[in-house]
Amino acid sequence: DNTSDYEQELGKYFHSYPATTDTPIDIDFSTSQVLLIDMGVQINGGYSTKVSQVEEFDSYAKATVVYSHPGSGCFVTTALTQPYQFIEINTSKKLLVEEELQINNCN
Repeated sequence: DNTSDYEQELGKYFHSYPATTDTPIDIDFSTSQVLLIDMGVQINGGYSTKVSQVEEFDSYAKATVVYSHPGSGCFVTTALTQPYQFIEINTSKKLLVEEELQINNCN
């Protein structure tokens, strides 16, 4: 359960949120949004997330999210991991999220 990690990261976006002592990230929510990308709990390391591009159209914006998985032959840590990111998207339009899967081959 990453509840406290989420709260600490999310707290960086709100000046009044007490979950972190870091300086809050200054976001104008009238022109931007915060997108949470979360892969859930994975049984080992080697997983990651990223936004590869953001495109704006007339009535919406599209964020392309890439989920990376380790392929066969990859050496990874043997620990539970939960890759996630909070990402600022500079648009006030409705946001469509397109997901892509990338397998990293290590042979």
